[in-house]
Amino acid sequence: ETIASTGILGLVAVLFSVFLLSNTGQSLICWIVGAKKIERADYKEIVEQPINEIIKKARQMGLNLPEDIEIRIIHNEVPGAYAIGMNKIIVTDSLMENPYFLEPKIMFELHRIHNMAPNLLPVVVGSNIFLIFVFLILVITTLFGGFRKNYGDSRNSFWTGSSEAKEGAILFYGSLLLIMALTSFFYMFVKSIVKRDVLLSDQYMASIGLGEAHCLYLDTLSEIDDSIAKRICSLGYPNKDKRISILQENYNVRYTGV
Repeated sequence: ETIASTGILGLVAVLFSVFLLSNTGQSLICWIVGAKKIERADYKEIVEQPINEIIKKARQMGLNLPEDIEIRIIHNEVPGAYAIGMNKIIVTDSLMENPYFLEPKIMFELHRIHNMAPNLLPVVVGSNIFLIFVFLILVITTLFGGFRKNYGDSRNSFWTGSSEAKEGAILFYGSLLLIMALTSFFYMFVKSIVKRDVLLSDQYMASIGLGEAHCLYLDTLSEIDDSIAKRICSLGYPNKDKRISILQENYNVRYTGV
């Protein structure tokens, strides 16, 4: 029975990963963050045309990119771009009004696509569906323990020397501790995987002469972007000061701060 349950969870993990990597899964993520298809002709000219030129340039520079990269747009006062899987790039409307950051942001995401980095997070999430399942059980257990802690009978039982309230408190705080431990483990696991690819893309930005603009963006605009898109797509990214220091010391990027 245990082997069968493990097999079912493994199959679910594979199917969930495949779904997240599919066009439908990518579209679902775009819907969650509020990114829409570009339908108006004037928006296509303003948004798609310059980005397609950057994609063309990236291919000429040797990046291996899919032929069918779809560009979607999202409203955000902070300029930004985020790769969703291998086939979609989300751009903020304000990025098109900041040409200085347009090429650096798109090139950074294109290099991540070249490295297949945007696929890593869905694969990690899908392959750890078991941990997510355990997490949900712990959340339910925590809620149940919290209810008994607050509303259970506080009188000790003659046979056990315990009470509903005490047992509820143990269940509540024990489950809460496990949730914190599980969340920390999962985050550290994701962070260790994502870090390598982010630093590789940072290095690429320095190699094509966009390191200074990249550092300026990291040092200023990335700090004030609190959008859902950024929180999802930047999960596990290294600290911006660490990234800037590596660019300055290892790749001779002449960025002196703002």
